[in-house]
Parts: sequence; structure tokens; C-alpha cells
Amino acid sequence: MSLTELPELSTLTSLKRLDLSRNESLFLYQQSIHQLYGLRCLEHIDLSWTGLSSVPDWLFRLPSLEVLYLNNNRLKQLWTTKPECFNLKILDVSNNNLASIPSDIRHLTNLELLNISSARLPRLPDEIGELLNLKILLVSNNFLTSAPSIRSLMSLRWLDFSNNRLNGVPTMIGNFPQLRWLNLFDNRLTHLTHDFRFLTQLETLLLKQNEFDFASPNPEHVDSFCITQRLLDSDTPQEIVATANEWSTGQARLNRFKLALVGDGAAGKTTLRARLVNNELEARSASDEQPRTTWIQQDEWHPVGVEDWSFDIWDFPGQPEH
Repeated sequence: MSLTELPELSTLTSLKRLDLSRNESLFLYQQSIHQLYGLRCLEHIDLSWTGLSSVPDWLFRLPSLEVLYLNNNRLKQLWTTKPECFNLKILDVSNNNLASIPSDIRHLTNLELLNISSARLPRLPDEIGELLNLKILLVSNNFLTSAPSIRSLMSLRWLDFSNNRLNGVPTMIGNFPQLRWLNLFDNRLTHLTHDFRFLTQLETLLLKQNEFDFASPNPEHVDSFCITQRLLDSDTPQEIVATANEWSTGQARLNRFKLALVGDGAAGKTTLRARLVNNELEARSASDEQPRTTWIQQDEWHPVGVEDWSFDIWDFPGQPEH
């Protein structure tokens, strides 16, 4: 049977563990939670699935608190003053309606697990990168387009950014040598970076439902590498780690190349491009002369009789025009 109101707890001043979870009507009326104020020795509190719509600041000032579950409630914000529960190791605020994560989360320096998944967050503060003891960071199912600066979290073992809107891999992903589990499923990634070569301890890597260009890396991302469908379907993340290493050291076997046509105006670059793309290698008459090129033209060229090789031809306008 679910509780709808708290029993008398004020005399249990030495209580260390309190689990009130799954009582979904318990804190629909906020006055109930203030009955816990005198329990200063609490180390473990589970208030998940209790109907909470706000949390009193004194909860984040409990000196012995190590574990706090506030997930699956109706929270719109966390603390309003600086948190002082400096021994806190586990904080779960997932499945709420948080507008933001306060930047002074950086004071919770002993955090080892932070779960802020499914909290409707559009961004995360870079101060999360100051939680140097963090081992597990779960931020799936939000609205993130970029990751916070977490390059200093050298202790990370589990990182989940799945079901967001990330356009790029978290910066300096290679800074996590102890990372075992990485989930980037269902984002907007188009490439991976060479930093993956440092993830030598990785055991699980989830990358599907992204927007990878299987043909070639984006020219704008000079530190990126190609990922093939076979690699994407692979259950062996170390294959991707090895591929990243091959690309970064220039040992990867390429089958797609860039051919840049650069020179003076009216030198015949555009005519050459047209003849290559159309595989018309014999000379053309003067009447077939191509119009002048005024901006960069891009085409894909597959040479006749050559299997598995292709070229991206970039035809630049005559240099005096620039």
C-alpha cells in the first residue's frame, strides 16, 4: 500500500538510510517533506517517484549525505543556494522537468555518479567538468546540441550522451583512458575524431542512428576519419579504436581522394573537369568550350575501369578573380 503522508520520524535523529520511493502521492503537497528536517545523520535518501515538485535547500546541506535519488518527479529546479553536501557521491535527478543544472554543482567534488537523463535540458554547464571524481555521467534523452567541457574528467568509466542532438563528439574524448562504456546512439554525428585511438579500454560503443558520411570525412574536420557501415555494425569497439589510430598515423588505406584544379583563368580547368566527370577523354572542339567558373564547382569522378576508387574534383575559379 502506498503512503500518502509521512509517519512520525522526528525522533529518529540517528537514522542513516531513508527510502520513501514509489509512494507517488506522498509529496504532492509539499509540506510533508519538512518533517524530515531534523534527520541530520542521513547518508542515503531515496525520494524517487514521490510527486516532488521542489526540493528544500536544507536537503543539500546534510553533512553526511552520500546518496540522493530524486528521479521521476516533477522538479523544475534543484537548489537555490550553494550546495554543501560535500560527501555526496551519487546524485540522480533524471526524469524531471529541469530548466537547467546550476553552475555551482562544481562544489559537489566527491560525486562519482551523476544522472541527469530525460530532464529536458537544452544545455549543461561547463562546471560539470570540474567534478574530477566522476566515474559515471548519464545525460541521455535531452536536447543537447553540444557537450560541456568535460576534458578533465580523467576517471570517467561510463558516458551516455544518447538520444540528444549532438553535432560533434565531446571535445578531447581521448582524455578518458579508463572509459569502458560510451553511448552516442541517436544524435547528429557526421564523423568521429582521431582521439578515439586513445580509448584502449573501451568495451561497449554505441553509434547507430547518427548521420555519418560513409564516403569520406568532412573536409572541415581535419582530425576526423571515415567510419564504414561494417564498423558501425561491429560489436567490437576496438576495431574503431584501431581504425582511428590508422587514420591518425597515415596508415589507413584510402579509396577516395580529392583532386583540386587550381590555376589561371581560361586555362581549361573547367573543360578538364567536365571531360573527367563525363569520361570523355578525347579532345573537344572549340565550340564545346565550357562557361567561365566564378565559384568553386564540386563533382564526383569514378574513372572508367577502376573499381573501388573515386575522386572529389574541386574546380577553383581563375586565381586573378579572387
